[in-house]
Amino acid sequence: MFRQSISILLPLLLIGGAPIAAFGVDGVGESWEDILPVLEPSDSLLLPLADPPLSDRWIDEGQSLRREPQPRWWGGAGGRSERSEGPVQIPEPLLFDMVRPLGPNRGDFEINTLAIFPWRARSSDLSDDPFGPGPTTIDRRGIEWAPEIEIALSDRFAIEFELPFEGGVLEELKVGLQWTIGTAFDNRYIHGFQALIEPTPQFETWNSTLLYIGGIRFDETWSTLFMIGGRMDLEGPENVDTFERLINASLFAEVNDWLTLGLETNTAIRLDGSGNFILLPQAHIDLTDCIEIQSGIGLGAASEGYELSGILRVIYAP
Repeated sequence: MFRQSISILLPLLLIGGAPIAAFGVDGVGESWEDILPVLEPSDSLLLPLADPPLSDRWIDEGQSLRREPQPRWWGGAGGRSERSEGPVQIPEPLLFDMVRPLGPNRGDFEINTLAIFPWRARSSDLSDDPFGPGPTTIDRRGIEWAPEIEIALSDRFAIEFELPFEGGVLEELKVGLQWTIGTAFDNRYIHGFQALIEPTPQFETWNSTLLYIGGIRFDETWSTLFMIGGRMDLEGPENVDTFERLINASLFAEVNDWLTLGLETNTAIRLDGSGNFILLPQAHIDLTDCIEIQSGIGLGAASEGYELSGILRVIYAP
């Protein structure tokens, strides 16, 4: 039966002139003639190696054809509508920072520093730090700050290096990787993955995080971003007990060209049902084309108490 099917399908695939319908994400039919270029036997095809994606538009340059690079994203509807001129732009949360926005441009880089100022706290368990970088981070009741640098190595892949401190104590060495999958739904949805590896300075404990990220653009003002995943220590006698389910959900309103208001929530739930929750209203202010300030007041509720902290992030992105 398989050989009979192949013998029937091969002639159909080889016969030209009868276009076969191909459907994109948006359900609009296209023929093979619309997708594949028509090449003469004497024509040569020049396709230099480049980061995908490329559009289906072709430019005639004398005796050769080349593809015209376009910001088209696999899995999405790039190039198919007026809204598909580039990847979806979604603001980044203040506390749970991303490794560059989803869909970066190759070569983009950013330097920023996060600072958390404890204002009021009531907790009997110093090992339960809702604003800490890891599930087993000890709360020293000091100012937490973390300088970092983020670099987009391609149009889909970005990497970051961060040094989280509390007071003058270096708590972890953080490396983050982020991959953008693409866009969908008429370029209103963009998604990807993020992985974080955070060893302690003595490399005794390795905290790891894996997240799925999705962003939705409702209109020119409103957008939302969510992250779903988990984190745990990779080393240690009781590392399984450190596993936490993570959910981050943020809602943003871009009021004007220089002001964005947002509400961020972070939830971490352990296997025994305990955990913490953070509610963080915030404002993002563009001071210049390269400098942005994000600030807010966060309420972190843990199993043994709560913490109220002021949070500030200063960003330089040329």
